Amino acid sequence: MFRRKRSEENPNVFMGLVELHERNWGTDTYPERPRLSDILDAPVVVFWNSADKNESRHIVTLHDNLNQLNKYFEDLFLNQKTRRIDRRISRIYRNREEVKVKGLRLVFDKVDGK
Repeated sequence: MFRRKRSEENPNVFMGLVELHERNWGTDTYPERPRLSDILDAPVVVFWNSADKNESRHIVTLHDNLNQLNKYFEDLFLNQKTRRIDRRISRIYRNREEVKVKGLRLVFDKVDGK
């Protein structure tokens, strides 16, 4: 569905994805679905694929900064046995420019009392 050229090749991809999201969802909704105006004003916009194979539409979440995505990645890594993965990141935009996860950093500490 979102198999368009990457953003660096076509700067209008972000707007195309937003328009496609709005057309695909129409009057349907999902928990915390943002309004179009909020999507366009958000510093960070994330498009997600649903883990549900019966759902082909993407959902969108809005964030104040990229650090807010750390919680998702921490949960994904640290709680992989107990957390049900209900969605996966498709694309991340900061100020309407696509960004990617370049790396992850793990920080280790000794166990308390040992």
